Amino acid sequence: MSKTEVQISEKYIKFIVENQIVVFDIEKIQQLKKIGVAFSSGTDSSLIFCLLAKYIPHIEIIPWYGIEFHQITGLDFVKNAYKKIVNNYPNANIAPMRYFGIDKKDPIWRKTFFNHKNYVEPLESNIKNFILDQFKEECISAGITNVNTFGTLMAPPKSECDKYGFTRYVEPRRWESNGHEWSMIGVKIWQPLKSVNKKFVAGMFKKEGLMDWLYPHLNSCGGRDPIKTNNFTKPCKNGCFHCYERKWGFGTYDGGLI
Repeated sequence: MSKTEVQISEKYIKFIVENQIVVFDIEKIQQLKKIGVAFSSGTDSSLIFCLLAKYIPHIEIIPWYGIEFHQITGLDFVKNAYKKIVNNYPNANIAPMRYFGIDKKDPIWRKTFFNHKNYVEPLESNIKNFILDQFKEECISAGITNVNTFGTLMAPPKSECDKYGFTRYVEPRRWESNGHEWSMIGVKIWQPLKSVNKKFVAGMFKKEGLMDWLYPHLNSCGGRDPIKTNNFTKPCKNGCFHCYERKWGFGTYDGGLI
């Protein structure tokens, strides 16, 4: 039987799934007071959102989401998941969702991006992340959030990706846990899940009872084909890394569809 447990002390909360461990520094998180959650209605950001709401009192949780205009129909997943989390944790201090649109074709954004000093060899694919970075900077500088947390995960082991035929979709950096969990210089970032993979997320979903009331309403698919995804409302299943990863970790695709 798999070992999944939550260990709570005065200073730390330790979440354990098999040999994968995530630790929340209670004192540090409470001192920061305003925690921004990049909430996309995927399982990873949803897990962080729920664990903060349940286990860390005396903080304000500020969920936000930037969505590309061509995927606007997927916004319903975020709205529904947000409402369910708010209703399930009535004692948590959860701020209203903050939404903003991402238009990678906007000429002003493009000019700003390609002239930015940090992008010596700017790539078209990085424009979205650049716009997200500007939003995070504004949140920090305006005092809306004191740190922004992201559901960054490690990819499944390479042997598993090879076995199930989705190695080609994996960014090589995702097989290594590089960098620090906390980055408090400039745009302050916290990535508590960066050293675990989707099996950890699935284990914690089951442990916390999230499979019953939240999981069926989440959307992880990163597919870009509007036909295959029914205008971004269904999982593509075999056209993106996120669908393969979800199936590997949970045994199902979005919405519990086998």
